[in-house]
Amino acid sequence: MQKAIEKTKQQQEKLTNIPAALSYAAPPPKIETQPIPATAPKPKPAEPKPEQKPIPKETQILLHGLTEIEDILYAMRLQIGQLYGVADKNNTEDIAKCFPPELADKLSFERILYTEDYIIRLKGYLGPEFNKIRDIITDMGGSYDRTNRYFIVKRS
Repeated sequence: MQKAIEKTKQQQEKLTNIPAALSYAAPPPKIETQPIPATAPKPKPAEPKPEQKPIPKETQILLHGLTEIEDILYAMRLQIGQLYGVADKNNTEDIAKCFPPELADKLSFERILYTEDYIIRLKGYLGPEFNKIRDIITDMGGSYDRTNRYFIVKRS
């Protein structure tokens, strides 16, 4: 253990004996340095801006006309909805009571909103029962629309 203590003392002495070159008795010589140039981030390549070309007068006229047509179509849709309405399948009990139960089961009933008209559609092929249904509907003032394949009863 004595040897270990002596060894550490010797190491401490070596550390305390600083060579003259490392002592600060004289100021250290100045070393010329050049500042590191600041590196600016590389500019991103500018995206080419699309040139805003003026819209030709003919195109402006067409665009204006299209917006007017859209307004007219919207007004027409509203008028059609008021005239013919939208089908309502919930309030159809009164028209279904006009048919015998065995025939009413083979039909679907739709009430047109905004009016008291009804659309009656066939659920399938009826055969000779079709004539019975047609007679009942014509007695009520309705008719069969062959193009749309349904009966319409006007109640207004």
